[in-house]
Amino acid sequence: MTKSHFTKKDYDLIARAIKDERVEDESKEGLLSFRDITNRVADYLEKDNPRFDRNKFFKACGTVWI
Repeated sequence: MTKSHFTKKDYDLIARAIKDERVEDESKEGLLSFRDITNRVADYLEKDNPRFDRNKFFKACGTVWI
């Protein structure tokens, strides 16, 4: 198993940055864009750390879907 390049502190910082940039945009385009970004970042973090918890990350980003 390879060592993760990120720490929990890094994951928290990334999630907080995403959450802070979230706009209350009810349009389909705005929602899809936010989902795409959140999922893309989660994909990279999961590759970095097999123990990465997507659900916790999505919650920390302020998302309500899984």
